[in-house]
Amino acid sequence: MKKIIFIYFLTLFASYSQAAEESTEQDSAPTTDTQAPASETSTPQAITRTLTNTKKAIANDIGMLLSSSLTEVIQLNALDEDFDIYFLGSEDKEPIGSILFFPDERNHSNWPVTLQPLRTKLTSYNWQTAVITLPNTQLEAMPKRTDYSAQEAENTAGNETEAAENNQTSSDDTTNTETQALTQNNEEQSEATSTMAETVIARAQATVIKLKEQSDVIIIIGIGQGATWATAYAATLEEADKENSKLILINPLQSQDLSSPTLNETIGNLKIDVIDIYTPQETSSYYADQALARKRAANRADIEQYLQIKAPSFSWTKAGNQWLYRKVRGILKNQVEQKLAEKEALESAPTPPEKINQAPGAINN
Repeated sequence: MKKIIFIYFLTLFASYSQAAEESTEQDSAPTTDTQAPASETSTPQAITRTLTNTKKAIANDIGMLLSSSLTEVIQLNALDEDFDIYFLGSEDKEPIGSILFFPDERNHSNWPVTLQPLRTKLTSYNWQTAVITLPNTQLEAMPKRTDYSAQEAENTAGNETEAAENNQTSSDDTTNTETQALTQNNEEQSEATSTMAETVIARAQATVIKLKEQSDVIIIIGIGQGATWATAYAATLEEADKENSKLILINPLQSQDLSSPTLNETIGNLKIDVIDIYTPQETSSYYADQALARKRAANRADIEQYLQIKAPSFSWTKAGNQWLYRKVRGILKNQVEQKLAEKEALESAPTPPEKINQAPGAINN
């Protein structure tokens, strides 16, 4: 009997202890009435995405590297935007003229193949050189991602509860808000930013003004896709500047920028001499066809001289730098320097005495 009573009291004590613990946990836990819904405390915010200006970042890095060399990194301004040119003066005080390089937009403005050897070595022959830095290429926008949420909601509308439908509607509203904010931000940026064509032409004009402080002779060289921009700038030259200018295209290619003009059509509008250095590919007829199209466009234009030079395929590698340098050097010597020397000699020659018609036997006092 005593054992039964003892077990009864022990069981009663255990039940009381468990009830006390549960009461303590309930008192310490926050009630659901005081918790606000997540949708009321945190409102989804539209996120704007901004792409980094990779061209400008690369130009800054190269400018720092060139600061310890003979090349001067000169900052100019065009369309209220600062940009750098890589300028290298001639060895003599008075240069023959200036060479303005338009780099391939797929590479930077001190590319070690083709560009860098030309801009540095040609200064040994009394030419000053300058390379402009290009802005970011504006390519065609990628297709928008398909939103499957609306289609999925339509297919499962009969099986979803009213609460799930409300959540789906709220999610769609949030997505639409983000999309509208992003679209509006992109439109504002596109309106405020000039096209690449406008920017490049403005930068070239600002650079030429700087170069003409030393000489009026300007040789324009476009490399790769930079040939599109070099040709576009050459088409804007005034009549007085065309006499002292010449355009050299090195492995010319069409730019992929949305605002870029068509290379062949622009060549058809030129009025200055053009030298076209290209390589026909044995495995593909594309480059040969493009070269023929450029030549036909030049024939329809009022270009006094359009010369095409076939280059070996290794010319566009580091091993071909020397070949290309000697070829461009020969063009400058024969096509530009020699004509300038003849013009200078003609202008400095003494004027012959004026002939006077006299009657026979007259004495000229």
